[in-house]
Amino acid sequence: MQALAERRRRAVKLREKGMRVNEVVRACELSRGTVIAAHKAYCLGGWTGMALKPRECSTGAVRRLNTEQDREVQKLISDKTPD
Repeated sequence: MQALAERRRRAVKLREKGMRVNEVVRACELSRGTVIAAHKAYCLGGWTGMALKPRECSTGAVRRLNTEQDREVQKLISDKTPD
């Protein structure tokens, strides 16, 4: 998450220097929407306005299977998958 924040900061600095969005996209390896959103957040709230908000759900927080079911599915896949 910190790497993304740094690339967004770099994108804003490049946009502020006058670089075009498509050039910033290539230089920072971000999507066009991310570059535009980061710059807009900066314009509205400065550097503090650009702070990334924590995601609502962490990975695996909204699981549909319990641990036992998960193991069984993994075993079925490994046992039945043709090589």
